[in-house]
Parts: sequence; C-alpha cells; structure tokens
Amino acid sequence: MTRQTLFLWILIAAIAATDVVWLPHRGMSLTPNAVALIFLPVSGLLALAWFYRNVRTEPTIAALAHMTAATLAFMSSSCILSYLMVTLRQPLIDFYLVAADRSVGLHWLPIYQWIRHHPILHIAMQFVYMTLIPQIFILLILLNFRGQIARAWETLWLFMLACLGCVICSGLWPAVGAFATFHVQLDEPYVREFAAIRDGTLKIIGSRGGMQGLVEFPSLHMALAVLFPYALRGVPVAFPVFLVLNILVAVTTAPIGGHHFADLWAGAFLAVAAICLMRRVMPESATKSPKPPRAKPKAKAEKKREGHSPSRI
Repeated sequence: MTRQTLFLWILIAAIAATDVVWLPHRGMSLTPNAVALIFLPVSGLLALAWFYRNVRTEPTIAALAHMTAATLAFMSSSCILSYLMVTLRQPLIDFYLVAADRSVGLHWLPIYQWIRHHPILHIAMQFVYMTLIPQIFILLILLNFRGQIARAWETLWLFMLACLGCVICSGLWPAVGAFATFHVQLDEPYVREFAAIRDGTLKIIGSRGGMQGLVEFPSLHMALAVLFPYALRGVPVAFPVFLVLNILVAVTTAPIGGHHFADLWAGAFLAVAAICLMRRVMPESATKSPKPPRAKPKAKAEKKREGHSPSRI
C-alpha cells in the first residue's frame, strides 16, 4: 500500500469513526440492511484486489477493485455523516440563496414550471441528472485500463474532497432546497428525510428506504460536473464526451435536483479549490497521459549493428 492510499484509507476510517461515535450521541442508528450493504461489497472488492495483486498478478484489475472499494466505503460513510450534520440544526440559509439568485436576474420557480410543462424535456433532464454517480465508476474503469493509475487515484481524491467539502458546508450552512422553499415536489425522499432529521422524528437511517443525499449547499452535482471532465483532460474522445455530458448535468442541477442557482456557483468554486489543492499535492507529471515508447529509428539501429559487426578486408 502506497502512502497515498494509506492516507486515503485513514481519511475514510476517520469519517467512519466519527459516524460510529456521533450516531449514538444523537440517538440514531443504521438498519442492519444498510450495514450489510456497506460491508459486503467493500470487503468483497478488497479481497478481489488482494487476489489480483498477490495470487494472479493483474495490476490493473487489482487497482480498479481497490479504488472501487474505497469509493463505496467513502460514499457510505460520508452519506451517514451528511445525516449527522443535519442534526446540528443550524439556521437555514434558503432566504439568502433565493435573494442571491434574484439579484442576478435568476428566478427558479418560473424555470421549473416551464420545464414541468414539457414532459419529454423533463424526463430527458432527469436521465441526464442521474448519470453523475455512475460517471465516477466509468472514469475509474477508463483511466485504469488506459494505464493512468495515478490519474485515477487523483480523480478519486478530487471526488472525496468535493464530497467532504459539500457535506461539511451543508451542515454549517444548511438549506432545505428549492423544492421545499417553493412548495413543490414535497414528496421527494430527501425533502422528507431532511425535515424528519430537523424535527427529530428520524432515528434509524435507512428505515424509510435507501440513504439519501442531503446536501443542498454547495451543489455536489455541480462540483462533480466540473471535476469529471477535468479528470479526462488530454484523453481523446472521452474528454469532449464527458465535457458535453457534464455541461448538461450542470444545466439540469437546479430544476431537477431542487437546487438554488447559488448552490451551483458554490459547488463550482469548491471544485476549483479541490483542483488547486491537488495540483499542489500531486505533481501534474504524475497524472499525464502515458506516452507510448518511441520506436528506434531504423537507420540508426542498422548503423549501430554495423558498428558491432566484424570489419571487412
């Protein structure tokens, strides 16, 4: 295990330990199913990584399994942390976010209503919005099989930094989101979960279905929509595809995800901050696309062979 991966698992362990200590302090717990859904895939993937590193040597598969296990472990622990951050019950900042949107001429409700009056457009935007989380796994697969292992680890670190930043900020400056602010789609699972935690009626995480993302400000979707194309910089074909896809994700985030527009600007700022931090910590040369070995010029090789051949009389 490299120092980089050791620090990564230390961070995941620290978040998980915070969850374990904080949950009973707030009188909360996880359902047994939620615990199993976290433990089983992560342990299975770590076993797979060990097998392909020590028994049947396949470095690419070993690295991919390791990264996927770390991603799942981090997503689970940070999602639990997002629930616990809501229990801080800090004052909501939606009023200020709406005011910030209106100050630049952006009005969420008319845009939302126009989209809802075009069902096909609404369905298409929902589909685009839901592509974001699968993208992290597609990125890891693509970068690993291109041999860009360092770039893949960088991508995972950027993902973790953005998620953790969003979770912490959402607890310190919570927002219920545009859906609840404008009294639309109040049956959205995350709206119900957020309200239940704030009023103290939700005690068992996962008891009402799967765990929900409770982050509104800053927008994690917007942060990742900036980071994912950045992770594929210099990669032919994939970069323009992911760039266009994530521009569409950014467009859908406010009306489909129930975000205020101010959430988006904050998410983009957080992404840029994560990139700047990683560029200081991880040298750019370590994450560039690998260059194929240059073939030795034929004439030069022939000349070299002649130099070692017996001289003719």
